[in-house]
Amino acid sequence: MDIQILSDLHLESPSAYNLFSAPPKAPYLALLGDIGNVRDKGFFTIETQLWWFQTVFFRMGNHERNDEGLGTFVFLDRTRYDVTADITVLGCTLYSHILVQQETALGIGLKHFFRIDNWSVPGHNIAHAGDLAWLNEQVTSIMSSEPGKKIVIFTHYGPLSADVRATSPMHIGSPISGGFATGLTAEECWKNPNSSYTSHVIAFSALVQAGARNEKRRSTPDLLLNGEVQPTTMSSPRTVPLSTHLHYLSQCLELASQSPPKPTNFRVGAILLLRQYPTSDTAELKETILSTGYTLELRGNTHAEQCCFAKLASHYGVAEEDLGEILEKQRGREDSEAQIELYVTMEPCAKRLSGNKPCVDRIIETRKDGKNGIDRVYFGVKEPGTFVGQSQGCKKLDEAGVQWNLIEGMENHILEIAMAGHEKQEKHSSRVDEADQTVLVDRAEEEARRGEPIPRNPKKRMMEGG
Repeated sequence: MDIQILSDLHLESPSAYNLFSAPPKAPYLALLGDIGNVRDKGFFTIETQLWWFQTVFFRMGNHERNDEGLGTFVFLDRTRYDVTADITVLGCTLYSHILVQQETALGIGLKHFFRIDNWSVPGHNIAHAGDLAWLNEQVTSIMSSEPGKKIVIFTHYGPLSADVRATSPMHIGSPISGGFATGLTAEECWKNPNSSYTSHVIAFSALVQAGARNEKRRSTPDLLLNGEVQPTTMSSPRTVPLSTHLHYLSQCLELASQSPPKPTNFRVGAILLLRQYPTSDTAELKETILSTGYTLELRGNTHAEQCCFAKLASHYGVAEEDLGEILEKQRGREDSEAQIELYVTMEPCAKRLSGNKPCVDRIIETRKDGKNGIDRVYFGVKEPGTFVGQSQGCKKLDEAGVQWNLIEGMENHILEIAMAGHEKQEKHSSRVDEADQTVLVDRAEEEARRGEPIPRNPKKRMMEGG
């Protein structure tokens, strides 16, 4: 066994943490004291040695202990940590439980599991069972021997698998959901002994505010009050809380961020849903996502709404121009309290340089021949005049009797995502000084070039993606 040993580097004076380099001569590195001062911001640059050595052993010397007072780092691997006499933290990964029928879908749709050495579904489920058993045992023991103590549980994988309060509606029922969460509300560790509700409801305010790095969620007053979730109440049968609109626009924005940045496109996301408003028989607002889409999701120069509609038409084996029939069946011909509504980050386009069918026309087409197609469109920003000048989308919707609403509050974020990739184009764009307008020939040619039609599928009668 070969071990490379270093000590007494004294990187703290003068500061040389960023210069430290230990060319590997063995698979193991032992840093045996007086490496530096843990209070220094640069001290933990020594972690870069993990890129070069299989294992790094670290022992503190005298200088590491100078000016003690660095905060406590708690590694949560089936770990209990008492914060105060009244509060304890329990932490573990809490691997999810993967069902047999989800195994294939996870293998296709969730590649990162298979980048883990020796990962397998049985091993993953064994780890889940171990974490869950440990949590249950800890909670039972604490509640029994330390009554009154508050327990905070931190995990990576979620304890809810199909709850709109903790899961994006667009992901409920996903065949790869088992890779992210497991329903555990009946388990001892998630029961609230003081009420019939589960503890995740009380803690939902934290869930709303904390998400993935690129998933910004909002805490809005009509959802949160005094740190607890409040039921959504409808002030009138057709009123939808602002928080609901912002939620769906946020989901659209998440979709838009998946679109590749290009100088000739706006990155847009769309969600089509069935919204069943409360009636005299029910006070609940029911929502069902029918389809989603984002710019360039499908082959060709495809827009978000186009992808959204094409996917739904393909699912039912009809051409996109016949989608109105499907939407009418989804809502129920006689259901006056149901509407088909579209959320999209940006106002639907009314003109396309490539000559392809504009998204507004696709929306209006769902209502042809008296069909009950799309009733209303919600969007976060008007379409900028970058490509086709002043937008005419809302005007065409008005003329066709399609209602629309501009939901304010996310404009900057929407435009930041939408226009990613435009920077390079702006550097090379020619300008017409007399008219003070951007020459669009180069963009039109690029869009036309990429706008080749998608071949028809005789079985599904897919409409060309244009």
